[in-house]
Amino acid sequence: MLKKIIFLFKLLISLIFLVLLIVVGITLFSDERNLPKNADLSFKPKFGISFSQNVAKEYGYEWKNFYTRILDDLKPDWVRVNFFWNQMIDDQGNLDLSDLIFQIEEAQKRDVKVIVALGLKVPYYPEFYLPSNLKEKLSYGQEVDKNEEIAQAIMATDRQIIKSLSKYDNISFWQVENEPSISDVGFSVSTEFVKKEAQLVKAEDPKKRPILVSFQTEFGFRSFYTPLLLILEKDDAISFNMFLKTQTITLPPISFFGKEIRLPWPRVFNFPFFQTGPASPKFSRLKSKIESLGHQFMVLEMQAEPYNKNMTKFSDNAFIYPFKPADIKRSTNFLRFLKVEYVGFWGIEWVYKAVDSGNSSWLSTIKEEIGK
Repeated sequence: MLKKIIFLFKLLISLIFLVLLIVVGITLFSDERNLPKNADLSFKPKFGISFSQNVAKEYGYEWKNFYTRILDDLKPDWVRVNFFWNQMIDDQGNLDLSDLIFQIEEAQKRDVKVIVALGLKVPYYPEFYLPSNLKEKLSYGQEVDKNEEIAQAIMATDRQIIKSLSKYDNISFWQVENEPSISDVGFSVSTEFVKKEAQLVKAEDPKKRPILVSFQTEFGFRSFYTPLLLILEKDDAISFNMFLKTQTITLPPISFFGKEIRLPWPRVFNFPFFQTGPASPKFSRLKSKIESLGHQFMVLEMQAEPYNKNMTKFSDNAFIYPFKPADIKRSTNFLRFLKVEYVGFWGIEWVYKAVDSGNSSWLSTIKEEIGK
């Protein structure tokens, strides 16, 4: 009996290993980024970055000097800045947009375009920066709908932001929410509410600048973006992320009786789950579909940092199955081949911290790609 159990166990392990080999093989051979040898890579995207003063401070920088240093050194075509609500109010709860205005004006001095991200969800973990009096009204996993009390506060805040910032000519897009349908960081935002926000932003902006929405692209969410297309008007844009090898602090959270539960990410598990094989969406198809509807296709978050569990290590050899500078070049070549107009290097704060820690290979690669 024991021998039979041992045999069945070994058989099971062998079958699992065989399945893993098949999956890896399919992934490697079906990766859309495997370009033909004669691929035309002459297209030059508008390269840009996203910036967070919070991340800059976490790495020990005075964020304003760090921000202008990056603009002066990297010379991006555009920068995305974010409305961190709970950090942009005064003691009386009134909006204080001085940090955003600083970023916009410094970009303007350097002829750099700006994308302003606003709404309930904005880029950078934890993505929700609600004032405490509003945050306590939401429960974990809740979807914010246009008819809720909190939605009215968001709309009023959006209106104030547009009124204050619309005078700046270097703002090229308003990003309304960030990955709104995904609730893995706490809450999600209904498509109907995103639509209502987008309509308000356009109505309040005298220049009627285009709206931008963003979306994750791992295999589990490949078709969830479709309702967002109904929000967009001609020349509006949708951005898809492009991360290749990542390892975060925790596994995706689960909800238990309305409470968020997070388990630590296994140290040995570095999961390349974006744009890898048949389970992932094909960017060429996405781009073709979106542009056929008169919208712009963008990749504002293309991985340019290791995105590893321990982001305080800066050696190229510090990671298991690491994301390397060469991966940046492969990604930009792929997006050049697709003629994606807007491409953003995600993780620029880490890249400059790596430079100051003695590793300039990441920044050198990015500069080389921008200069092509």
